[in-house]
Amino acid sequence: MQLSSQHSQLPQTLLEELQELRSLASMPLPNLALDLAAFGDDVQLARQLLRQAFPAFDPPPERFFIGDDVEDDTEVEAVADAELSNSIIAKHLLRDVYMRIAQAPPEPLKQMVQTASAELQQLKAELAELREQVATMLAFFAYGEIAFLDRGPSLNAQIDAKSEEFVALLKGFLTAFEQCVHDSAALALLEGYSDADRFVSL
Repeated sequence: MQLSSQHSQLPQTLLEELQELRSLASMPLPNLALDLAAFGDDVQLARQLLRQAFPAFDPPPERFFIGDDVEDDTEVEAVADAELSNSIIAKHLLRDVYMRIAQAPPEPLKQMVQTASAELQQLKAELAELREQVATMLAFFAYGEIAFLDRGPSLNAQIDAKSEEFVALLKGFLTAFEQCVHDSAALALLEGYSDADRFVSL
């Protein structure tokens, strides 16, 4: 009530600035990290299944010359003894075309996995940046003891857990402050009433 009398807009302004805490509290950092890890597993599984179904999912590197991958003993001897004949060259060209086209996955499937892989890397970078910002926030408010010596998974787990605690604390403050603003407004209205009116209102 004292703050309201000196800065009438302060309570409402603070409430508006803290409203995003509700959304933040509904998406705890530990849950986001778990969801991202699960997404990474899904992307890896998709790539694995496509490789099994389509041997040409990852095209082989370009060969220096046709015949590098000769498997037949007679062809090996032919390569060693003399230049490849036109028929052997044609055979390898056709086999190469078959591997690259006939055994390649449908373009939409390949594009889906490539897009998901790129998004996974982007999300990992964003999560790392978010953790840096959260660590800075926790340090600013001197909330919790976090060992910053190890920048590995253990530190990430500490930051995630402390951020969840801190956001829950701020959300609790927001709820209490909203009730306080409501109560102070009600009391302010009652101040202008007579004692009898105030008794009836109460």
